[in-house]
Amino acid sequence: MGKVLLKGVPMVRLFSFLTLLGLITSPSFTFSLMDSPAPSSREARLLLPGILSTGLFERDFTISPEGDEIFFTVMGHSFSIIMVTRKVKGKWAVPSPAPFSGKKAYFDAEPCLSSDGMKIYFLSTRPLPGDPLHPGWGYENIWTAQRTPEGWSDPLPLTSTVNDGRNVFYPTLTKEGILYYTASPRDGERKSDLFRAFPGKEGFTAVEKLPGPLNTFPLQFNSAIDPDGNYLLFLAAGSDQNTNTSDIWVSFRSEDDRWSKPQNLGPAVNFPG
Repeated sequence: MGKVLLKGVPMVRLFSFLTLLGLITSPSFTFSLMDSPAPSSREARLLLPGILSTGLFERDFTISPEGDEIFFTVMGHSFSIIMVTRKVKGKWAVPSPAPFSGKKAYFDAEPCLSSDGMKIYFLSTRPLPGDPLHPGWGYENIWTAQRTPEGWSDPLPLTSTVNDGRNVFYPTLTKEGILYYTASPRDGERKSDLFRAFPGKEGFTAVEKLPGPLNTFPLQFNSAIDPDGNYLLFLAAGSDQNTNTSDIWVSFRSEDDRWSKPQNLGPAVNFPG
């Protein structure tokens, strides 16, 4: 979840990463989210000022295939809500809570739409069936909702293949529906690794920890997979190559499913501050 991400990551760089994540994992690149002329490609700028960038703590956005709907997280000390904004007649509407989010009893965050826009996956601290409510962070699972003609269905948790008793968070998917996510212990140990789960008839079936040279840092988390599955962006902490406590790294996947040695994206993205 984001509590790992927030430690040592400057806010502007965090939002730059989330902007990059949203655009790279979006099925469409043909629309503009910016309301001002494009500056230098190396210059960070606010995304949709007044809509997505308001001075609150906004993060984790996902874009519909048509480019006219954005889900994102707004969080504070005592809340974390998934919001939605839609583009109507060329203008982005004032965001409102997503219909499957907004309950004060638990936190929701990190939405990710499927490639067809018909499912959304997200982190939630709401209790699994049969479990008591766990206030605050530290009880995190991945849930999903289905788009229907009447709107979004009630969310359901993924099966225990993914929600296996650890903190499970930051879902990101390929076009084929392969789920990449982060898992960390619930015993307070400061450790997290990257995993992927393959879709089957009864939900996600086989789960595997991503092999070396991935998962070789003290902490790696909050990954974003390319829709075609060709490369993976992720945050890593504990490297002497980092500019900050946590930097953005990339690893490329070959046709025979081998991963390249991770590369730091460098100061153009991992700028200090």
